[in-house]
Amino acid sequence: MEFMNFAFHCKSKPKEGTGKKIAIIGAGPAGLVAAGYLACMGHEIDVYDKQPEPGGLMIFGIPETRIPIERVRLGCEHLEEEFGVKFYTSTKVMFGERHDEGDELTKKTVNLKELMESYDVVLITTGTWRSRMPDIEGKNLDGVYTALDYLYRLKASKLGYLPKEHAPEVKGKRVAVIGGGYSAVDAVLESKLWGAKDVYLLYRRTIYEAPAGIYEINQLKNKGVHWMELVTPNRIIGEGHVKGIELLKCKLGEPDASGRR
Repeated sequence: MEFMNFAFHCKSKPKEGTGKKIAIIGAGPAGLVAAGYLACMGHEIDVYDKQPEPGGLMIFGIPETRIPIERVRLGCEHLEEEFGVKFYTSTKVMFGERHDEGDELTKKTVNLKELMESYDVVLITTGTWRSRMPDIEGKNLDGVYTALDYLYRLKASKLGYLPKEHAPEVKGKRVAVIGGGYSAVDAVLESKLWGAKDVYLLYRRTIYEAPAGIYEINQLKNKGVHWMELVTPNRIIGEGHVKGIELLKCKLGEPDASGRR
């Protein structure tokens, strides 16, 4: 299998380095490409990431049908072996204390100030590990997840990093996903891969306004996904655990300045 080439700016590491040390915080696509680019310039690169292996959401979020995990892993090995990039995994760089999604596998923390004092340059490429949850009744019931937490737990469990009991119970279940973007599409795809009985994709606008696009939505419909448009959640129903969802019917308004309704 062909590796994902994060150092596509050059064929090999320069014979003479610059003597500069650079710390990159975050080993997702942005961090890995930055590591490849800067390594091609002859800098010494250390990459810190809170997950147990580099790759970010390419490993721990996006379905393998989109991005094969092995290509990402081979690309990271290429950075290590050919360019001397060092990865410090399960390590979260912080300034102060806070909990984010995806912190379950973090084993060590490093203070940002320490890195700033130890390196010539510190580059932050962490992405966003905090999701927005609609402020509706029932949002705190068991079985209700943000797309990021849902995908992360499923992928981490599949890779053997999280115990099965820490992953959402999907097989044979009915799953409702709210949204029309790529995170929603990925959550739907993973639900199907994990054997969900029925999967519903609920969106407040129509297929023509969905950020993921008409093609992606039609692909899901062809896989048996139930597409429901012009609906928005009013409340999530359940006692302790989610049992259902109450929806409100929506209507498209007039186009805004961008032309979106």
